[in-house]
Amino acid sequence: MVETLEEEIAEGDLKSILQRSRRQAIFDERAGRNILKKAMDQFLPSKADYDIIKDQAGEFIKDWCSYQLAQVYPYLTNDFFSLKRKIVHGGYPVEIPTIFRFPFESEITPKESDESPKMARVETSYMKHGYAQKLEVKACVPGYPSSVREKYSEAKKICADISLRAFKDPFRRRILEADQSIILPDNTRVCSGTNYDIVWAPTEVEIQEVRPPIDPALILSYNGSHFVVDMWDVPGERPIEGIIREFCGSFLVNDRYKEK
Repeated sequence: MVETLEEEIAEGDLKSILQRSRRQAIFDERAGRNILKKAMDQFLPSKADYDIIKDQAGEFIKDWCSYQLAQVYPYLTNDFFSLKRKIVHGGYPVEIPTIFRFPFESEITPKESDESPKMARVETSYMKHGYAQKLEVKACVPGYPSSVREKYSEAKKICADISLRAFKDPFRRRILEADQSIILPDNTRVCSGTNYDIVWAPTEVEIQEVRPPIDPALILSYNGSHFVVDMWDVPGERPIEGIIREFCGSFLVNDRYKEK
């Protein structure tokens, strides 16, 4: 028999978590350029200095790409994925993630071995009679309308355009040509780096089966930053837009420098 996990969240807890989650990401391109240019123009830097300069230059490129994405899509803070909720299983308190996620590209390019319906899995543990017990929670991946596939294709084109623009500036091109391992949003440099995930938040949870009571969304993740590509409605479920909005931050740029 499958036991239902009942959710227990004190009134107001979610609100306090959301208030603590607000933050900003700041990208100062002018300062970054000046510092990096001086460092890169050093004559025969030491091996240790070279490695530091290389890492900082790579981060500069990825932060520039992230800022460009933030001009198109809402910037979602990492706190969104850290949300936890308390439930009761068999009379014992258990903490599980609020947000489930599933790779969107696995959804649109299924393999013959894939299970049907597709399930997202979350592992957690809880204390029972003084011993740690493992628990696997499964969530059925929600469907999506054709418009989400269109938004996904549009996002791929935007990522390709940002990657192309990264090479048009001489300073950025100098960095990219010196370090071909830098990950760009279109994944042209490596086979991984930019991910697209369906995210949703089930509340009435069962061990083997989960219904998504909050509408799903499509999230683009690049270099540790997350961007909301699309949200869609599942009949009978409450909208995810409100919780997404609470976790959207701002990705600022020093406007003293403007790209030509």
